[in-house]
Formats: sequence, structure tokens, C-alpha cells
Amino acid sequence: IFSGTLGDNTGATALTKTGSNTWTLSGNNTYSGATSVSAGTLTAGHAAAFGTSTITINGGTLALGAFNITNNVTLTSGTLSSTTGSIAANKVTPAAGTISAILSGSGNFAKSAAGTLTLSGVNTYTGTTTVSSGTLITNTAPWPTRVVSSSMGPPSRRSIIIPPPPLTSMPAVQPRSQVFPASPSAP
Repeated sequence: IFSGTLGDNTGATALTKTGSNTWTLSGNNTYSGATSVSAGTLTAGHAAAFGTSTITINGGTLALGAFNITNNVTLTSGTLSSTTGSIAANKVTPAAGTISAILSGSGNFAKSAAGTLTLSGVNTYTGTTTVSSGTLITNTAPWPTRVVSSSMGPPSRRSIIIPPPPLTSMPAVQPRSQVFPASPSAP
């Protein structure tokens, strides 16, 4: 746990998290350099734990704890996690990995990079969901209610997987996931 304050010195201070251990930043940080998580877990212990930095997750986990952060986050691989913390949907640029943190706000959520992304949080955002490349899997309700697809790339490169709700009246029948092309009419 680092409870001091990280700020910029003569230039922008950057933070890189490597190694399999867990770091917790619990200070009211003001640094503005990039934050990178490539292994282990970097946890927010304060709403301003990551200062004003942009964050890249390329392996490892960024854990929001119970905090709502306002940083821009790029998820290349790895996990953006929390059970009660949130981030505005339009602040996340995803490629692949898992987002269990709550995506919130009225902004739109767009997946425009190759790879498989799983949304497993109880999301509250009300904007549209756009998949223009790769695969988006949702594991928990509420599922995106407004799914839009752009015409970028062939439909075979875009898909949305929404598992059906569990069947409670027929315990012997197992639900199957359904794959829906993001835009069956796109080239």
C-alpha cells in the first residue's frame, strides 16, 4: 500500500506496474504521466489514486475497489475489475480481456479492435454498444440493450455473444450461448 501522494516533478510522472504482486495506491494523487499495468494487480485505494493519467492494461489487473474513476483506460489484455467501483463506458477503449467493473454513464461503449472482450459487471450505462471488430461476450444481466454495428470489416470478424437466461423450470436442459453477427447485412 502506498499512501503518499504521487505528483508530477519537473515533468509528467509515469507509473508502470510489473510483477505478480499487488500494489494499492491510496493517496489523492495528482500525477499526469501514463499508468501501465502489465502484470499483477494495481488497486485504487482512493478515487484519485491514478491522478489524471491515462491507463493502459496490457496483462494484469486494474482494480477500482469501491471507487468511481474518471481516467481514460485502454484494455489491450488483462482485467479491469471491481464489484462496486465504476468507470464511464466512454472512458474505456477495449480490445481483449475482461471488464468486471461497472460501466456507467450516458456515454457509448465501442469495441473496435480485434480480440475477445468479456463484460461481466452489472453495467448501468445507457448509451449504445458498438462492435466493429472482434467479439463481445456478456455474462451478466443487464445486457446491452442498444447494440449497434458499424460497417467496418466483414461480419465474420464481429460478433456479440449473449447467453440466454438460466432455465429454472427445466433443470435437465442446459442453456446454450447464442452468437449473433453484429451486422448481418454489412459487407
